[in-house]
Amino acid sequence: MSVKQNYFYSLLNTISGLLFPIVTFPYVARILMADGIGQVNFYLSIINYISMFAGLGIPTYAIREIARVKSNVKEMNQVAVEILLLHTFLTLLGYIVVGVVALTVAQVQVNLPLFLILSMNLFFIAIGCEWFYQGMEDFKYITIRGLIVKMLSVALLFVLVKDRSDLLYYGVYSVVGVVGGNIFNAFRLRKYIKFHLLELKELHPMRHLIPALRIFLLNVVASIYLQLDTVMLGFLKGNEAVGYYTGAIKLTKMLMGITSSLCVVLLPRLSNLVVENEREEFERLLRKALDYVITIAAPMSMGLVIMAPTLVYLFCGEGYVPSISTMQITAPIILFISISYVLVQSIFSLGKENITIITGIVGALTNVAINFMLIPHWAQDGAAIGTLLAEFSVMIAYLFIIRRFSIISIFTRHTALCLFAVAIMGTCLWGVSLWKFSHTLNLFVMPLVGGAVYATVLGFAKEPLLLDVCRMVKQRIRIK
Repeated sequence: MSVKQNYFYSLLNTISGLLFPIVTFPYVARILMADGIGQVNFYLSIINYISMFAGLGIPTYAIREIARVKSNVKEMNQVAVEILLLHTFLTLLGYIVVGVVALTVAQVQVNLPLFLILSMNLFFIAIGCEWFYQGMEDFKYITIRGLIVKMLSVALLFVLVKDRSDLLYYGVYSVVGVVGGNIFNAFRLRKYIKFHLLELKELHPMRHLIPALRIFLLNVVASIYLQLDTVMLGFLKGNEAVGYYTGAIKLTKMLMGITSSLCVVLLPRLSNLVVENEREEFERLLRKALDYVITIAAPMSMGLVIMAPTLVYLFCGEGYVPSISTMQITAPIILFISISYVLVQSIFSLGKENITIITGIVGALTNVAINFMLIPHWAQDGAAIGTLLAEFSVMIAYLFIIRRFSIISIFTRHTALCLFAVAIMGTCLWGVSLWKFSHTLNLFVMPLVGGAVYATVLGFAKEPLLLDVCRMVKQRIRIK
């Protein structure tokens, strides 16, 4: 399938991932309250760290390697099985760490059954081989499977979670809703992997360890500013602060999914272009990807700043008022992370992941230092400031790195035009907010007004990406 088709399915999968939490999070937030939500996310942060160590950079590394060898059935079989064996072994080591944490960490022993339920993430990730389907660019299957699992898990949530005592059931939902679909992946793997073509003596799983370890080192430092904010909040300020932070950052991350869905598609395609030595197509695809994420992410960041009171009230409830300022602080990271995601995919596809470790260290040190200074005084807002500055520093570092390998830059007429349009859009939305509409009405009025103003400014300036979309729509209408 083409990049556009793959992106359509990836975007559909992402949008469904946005819509389902919109339905479920307000329900759960009002039942479990900030303390319950905070405890689940605190435990999930610990599990995610263990999962990261058990994964050892394999998911990202494997996508690239499968994309490079997918045209050779025998080689693809060998690479896939070797990586699966390595991942399984590392997952067993991960469960040893789970046991040690469960026996020694007092905060975990407060609700040990919940922690153990959430640890099932490790098992599902190992057997799922999601990286294989992404490397094969089988995004249609990933999307259909994801929709089925999400619908089943949401039904499970509404049936099981009725009051604050149902925290364990919410833990089950958190596992099934995220990685439960990996069970389907495991069974479907037989469609691709021809085990009869493999000989045991030809398998060398450990040859993938060092290359994956390079990506793992980057993941370690990156995860510090992606997840340590939640862990530090839990230890320094308690579950309630984590709950407020989760309410704010959850909506921010949901919107980031719209642009990150493109990056999921980019890595296998860019990796294949590098192998085929298609330099011009590589540059063209990377340029279009950057233009796209800036066009989409910039207005989303501004919209989130203006609409934060409405979104927090509707999706979290009146008890989450402290989340409003946190959401406004973190809103710009939608743009920063979206740009960084695209640049990282290009660097990975070139096999230059080593140099990005320094970039990750810059972001991690920035985040940790600011968190230690600000969290004790400003709680969730302090963590938000740390995350914002860390992501900005990382984006700037990636921009300098990519200039060594590509002529790509974000400092273009397109970027300036988008920022100008966003400024006008933000001014109009601020004016709308002065009318003091109900939160429910604001939820519909503000996106319509903001989208119309933004599109109008880009249209008057004849922005190429918008004109391309208009041409595609006209062609579809003519065909019908």
